[in-house]
Amino acid sequence: MRRVALMRAAILRPFERFLRCIGAPTDRIFERVRLSPDLLQDPEALVPVHAGTAFVVAAARVEGIEHLGATVAAQTGIHEIGTYGRAIARATSLHEFATTIREFHAGHHSGERYWLEASGDRMLLCQCFTAPADDWGGQASQYSILIATGALTAIARRPWRPTVYMRKDVSHAVVGTPWMERADVRFGHDRCAIEIDPLVLPLVVPREESRSFATRELVDWYRTRPADELASSLRQWLACMLRTDAVRVEVLAETLGTTPRTLQRRLGEAGTSYARVLGEARFEVATRLLARDDLEVREVAREVGYRDAAHLTRAFRRWSGMTPSELRRRLRASAVSTQSAGAIGQSSI
Repeated sequence: MRRVALMRAAILRPFERFLRCIGAPTDRIFERVRLSPDLLQDPEALVPVHAGTAFVVAAARVEGIEHLGATVAAQTGIHEIGTYGRAIARATSLHEFATTIREFHAGHHSGERYWLEASGDRMLLCQCFTAPADDWGGQASQYSILIATGALTAIARRPWRPTVYMRKDVSHAVVGTPWMERADVRFGHDRCAIEIDPLVLPLVVPREESRSFATRELVDWYRTRPADELASSLRQWLACMLRTDAVRVEVLAETLGTTPRTLQRRLGEAGTSYARVLGEARFEVATRLLARDDLEVREVAREVGYRDAAHLTRAFRRWSGMTPSELRRRLRASAVSTQSAGAIGQSSI
């Protein structure tokens, strides 16, 4: 385990919407995979890839829908999957599409890879998952490659029925979805890919049609990307779950598809421990909350998983040598100083 592979909650929101619409026991499915549906309220929250895939697979099995990934993809535009999806939707050419993927996909899903590859006289947009997960029927693969297919057909210069290659483990039940009219879907391949027609989607774009793809929103969003290192990526996930029992190492290990012993060993090899990473996550979140004026210390304590303010105070003294109230005063003083400096700078202009 080099890191905890994470993906944005926006990827799962269309599944939740579909499942609630058909009356599936959605909350029970979330509970089964140790995820909270509240996490999906923030589309840019980070979710372990193992748990997210487990949610989709559990839903497909419970409802008996082997083409769940394809069905949800048919009802979802790429602009609906968060900041990254909106950036892809703004592309007007294969060049912009491919450049955005190359530069920013790691900020959307750290357990998945897309790349362009020449194959004879053809160009393929290929996809694979780099994080191990039980993807029964290839649900995640169906969803991911067909969402990309929809995005590419949206920027095509003329009507286009692309050829889509599905991995061997993807269920042939996809045949029963609207995609069979929108694409030539072929099964039994060693990876998922979309065959690019250069007449429809030329890679080289005339200079007058090119534009900047990296908006300020996208650049700022990318700074919150999943970490590449084990302790940091684990801390990112814990920060989202401090109020739940998912922070118990036994529950956490199950969510990540490993065992407590293996997780502790990997952290030890990285020079840290689970208790230390959990404490760091609590300190980071508590510090951010203390900078706000609308939360009392006891409310901050509950937000990071402590029963009362006394527990938070003891922990804060260990972490920083200060109490939460002392840190809050320092944060307020720093904010006032920054505002004053800004006001002086403006008056001198």
